[in-house]
Amino acid sequence: METRKPLGYWSSQWSYRQAINEDRSDLEDTELTVEKLQGRVKRLTEDMLLLRATLMAVVDVLHAKAPFDEAELAEATATALAALRAGHAAATAVCDKCKQTVAMASATVTLDGVFCTSCAG
Repeated sequence: METRKPLGYWSSQWSYRQAINEDRSDLEDTELTVEKLQGRVKRLTEDMLLLRATLMAVVDVLHAKAPFDEAELAEATATALAALRAGHAAATAVCDKCKQTVAMASATVTLDGVFCTSCAG
């Protein structure tokens, strides 16, 4: 917040009121953003739980239909995870502000978009 120098009684009162109103507006915006993020985290948590339950059910059905080796499943899972991580490391994104292409691993993703390190502040 910038420091304001009072010019006189009335002008200083006005500038303080204006600063308070601006701060209140910023706080309301921040609270809305936090609420959106909390909602998104809750939805993602539910999605992850559903995905986990579905995957467990698929493994149980496969096991019942055609038994397979648990070690083989663990090895295939490790291979798939390594491939996903390698793909994620190579993924790129375009900064919504400066339009520069950057590695996704170094990008900042917000509700307002994807930003490079320089533009994210």
